[in-house]
Amino acid sequence: MIEYKWEVTDIKRNPDNGFVVSTSWKLTATEGDRSEVATGHCGFEFDSTRPVIPFEELTEETVLSWIWACGFGKVDNEEFLANKFSEEVVTVVTPISGKPWEKEEPLVIEEPMIAEELMIAEEPLVIEEPTVL
Repeated sequence: MIEYKWEVTDIKRNPDNGFVVSTSWKLTATEGDRSEVATGHCGFEFDSTRPVIPFEELTEETVLSWIWACGFGKVDNEEFLANKFSEEVVTVVTPISGKPWEKEEPLVIEEPMIAEELMIAEEPLVIEEPTVL
């Protein structure tokens, strides 16, 4: 069974009168370990004949009811995502190149050794000439 989660992701309002001018929303549909997401925006025009709810008193349920009445509704969006679950899931695999008869040699970068790196003891090794009697 598909579970749906609606959320209001943003509300923009007129700073002069507090009227909500647009909302953004996100719908997540989940079935098992697979999820599908739809997002959208709704714009609103001021209508002085309708009651205005003060911004501070708005609830997510109220704003969602406006969103569902705007453009594609609640049922349309949920059906859209439900149809995504019936589509075949395609896994994209990135191919790799190479020929089995051509072995690639690992790239070895040889750096010149510095004389100081050749010191084994803390002091340089001094070889003395043998004394002839």
